[in-house]
Amino acid sequence: MPPPVKHRLAELFKAGLAAVQPRLLLEQHATIVGEYWRYDGPGSPLEVALPATGNIHVCGAGKAVVPFATGLIHSLGNRFHSGLLVTKTGHSEACDHRLRVLEASHPVPDSSSQIAANELEQYLSQVTPDDVVFFLLTGGASSLLAAPVQDLSLTDKQDVTRLLLSSGADIHAINSVRKHLSRLKGGHVARLVSPARLVTLAVSDVIGDDPHSIGSGPTVPDPSTFADSVAILQQRGLYDQLPVPVRACLEQGQAGQRPETPKPGDECFRNTSFTLLARLADALAVIENEVRQGGVFVHRLENFLQGDVETCATRLMDVLANLALNPLRPLLLLAGGEPTVEPNGTGKGGRMQHLALLLAAALAGREGVVGLAAGTDGTDGPTDAAGAFFTSDTLLRARALGIDPEQRLRDFDTYPLFAALGDHLLTGPTGTNVMDIVMIWVPE
Repeated sequence: MPPPVKHRLAELFKAGLAAVQPRLLLEQHATIVGEYWRYDGPGSPLEVALPATGNIHVCGAGKAVVPFATGLIHSLGNRFHSGLLVTKTGHSEACDHRLRVLEASHPVPDSSSQIAANELEQYLSQVTPDDVVFFLLTGGASSLLAAPVQDLSLTDKQDVTRLLLSSGADIHAINSVRKHLSRLKGGHVARLVSPARLVTLAVSDVIGDDPHSIGSGPTVPDPSTFADSVAILQQRGLYDQLPVPVRACLEQGQAGQRPETPKPGDECFRNTSFTLLARLADALAVIENEVRQGGVFVHRLENFLQGDVETCATRLMDVLANLALNPLRPLLLLAGGEPTVEPNGTGKGGRMQHLALLLAAALAGREGVVGLAAGTDGTDGPTDAAGAFFTSDTLLRARALGIDPEQRLRDFDTYPLFAALGDHLLTGPTGTNVMDIVMIWVPE
């Protein structure tokens, strides 16, 4: 693989990540002015009155929530009282001694997720009406907080999550169902904290940046219903596979025998606000601007990576074929989003590494084309890689090492292939999460 291009793509990815770092955004754009906390950076300007007698709490969940909180506390200084955060195992870091950090499982919740959710629920239940609660959300919050409603066990919720993930359901569908099986999701945190002031700061990891879907919307009104959850599960042929208690819960909700999630207009949202600090579009814009300054033609596809990963690969190649018929200058195809994958093998990999190998196969024979497919949180599936670089000779180089690329695709075992080629992008936890980015560089 041409080292200069590979290095350039890695640098562009790094530049995109820098634009969506909540810690940096808060350290640079948030401050206390008089009796107000103010934020005037990317996203909507925000002003929050500091409590005269109450305390300021910092809580939240997500894979990037710890550095997020560090940035916020930097701006709050000694006005900050205490807080509780939940993050993915391995994603915690040194932070303020007034913060308690719990680690939990992702993407499928386990007992640690339930313990963390219970601890957060207990912490928030002690908030007084005079307090201010900053609630931080980044990708992964839904799985990290498992608080099943009455009559449901953690195993019930685990089974539902696995069924939805294996069906290829997108995050909107998954979250719609999870909200109606949870004590915290779908606006229930707002109900728990009310009437205290609740300020939500979020980094979007969902296509469309819908506040109802980010972290399953624990602090905002939930427009979905029990009936919507049933429809999603029935449409995917999953309803009859549900644990009996889950079916009973959903049917009781449809019949009005269980309370719905809080809806728009509910009194619990009277003293709340929601601000989106960072999103995929911000990262893509920075990458595009940097590349254009070098005289390269950029074709940007925002929220393009949706649906099955194989379909995404085909669509990307179709776009590339139409763009690169007679290029007069270098071209960068830039796409973002979050495809789904339905692993049916026993191998090790993730959706971005799987997509990278699919694109490498489709690019065979296109000399000089180099690409990168990576997740902005720094982890692709259950691996330590953010993603992988690929080129038209990826398959040839793999076969030269005795590796069968087609078999690796069938087994969903792409991680060992890219490890053998030295083509992984290894970033570690990045401090943010705005879905996935694909870059394909086509020379003149």
